[in-house]
Amino acid sequence: GERVVIEGGVGFFGYYAGRDLHIVDPLAITDPLIARERSGVRYSWRPGHIPRMVPKGYVETLRTGVPSFEDPGVAAFYAQLRRVLQDPLLDPERLAAIVELNTGRLDDLLPVPGEEPPPGWVPADRYLERPRPCDQNPVLLFGHGLRLAWPERQEVGGLELVLGVDMAVDVRFQRGDTALGDVWTFGSKGRWDAVRTVCVPAPAGFDRVHLMPSRGSQACVGTVRPVASCP
Repeated sequence: GERVVIEGGVGFFGYYAGRDLHIVDPLAITDPLIARERSGVRYSWRPGHIPRMVPKGYVETLRTGVPSFEDPGVAAFYAQLRRVLQDPLLDPERLAAIVELNTGRLDDLLPVPGEEPPPGWVPADRYLERPRPCDQNPVLLFGHGLRLAWPERQEVGGLELVLGVDMAVDVRFQRGDTALGDVWTFGSKGRWDAVRTVCVPAPAGFDRVHLMPSRGSQACVGTVRPVASCP
């Protein structure tokens, strides 16, 4: 089977995968090279979860042991990093590489990513029907979440969501580009989807909602619709 994979959720996945599989984690929680890259996706940063690009050739380098990076700067940086990680503890070249790494002398070898714009706003009309389970109207939320826009201001008390199993989501209400407040809610701990109603933090109404997953690598939303009141 595969010896190297790109995969998230490295806590559970890594535990059950065992020691023979090398996991390349785009969030860099466990990856020494990607952790030193800069992120160009600032709009989807979460606490401790900062997405980065996997360098081209990195997986092949790990699979074969032969440097296969397309970017020569990344190749030079990785050579020094691997020396720190694998050379004998008190080897003079390893100690020199540690100094260079910790003082930032190698930082310029890594590319500076351009800032990626956030995804656009999606018309909310398709989500305004009766509550439906995730498998009938699925929207999978990954790093950027789901950004919904209404043509008119919604002066209601609540927002009804159908959320998948074992997920949590931050709900940001906006009026135009102005943030009105954030509400956190969660899905079911059982086998079935959960219907949640969150309270709108601004009585004057909203016309945009940004749903951002805070738990669940494939968080699912079945329905999003304004309702007159909240619990």
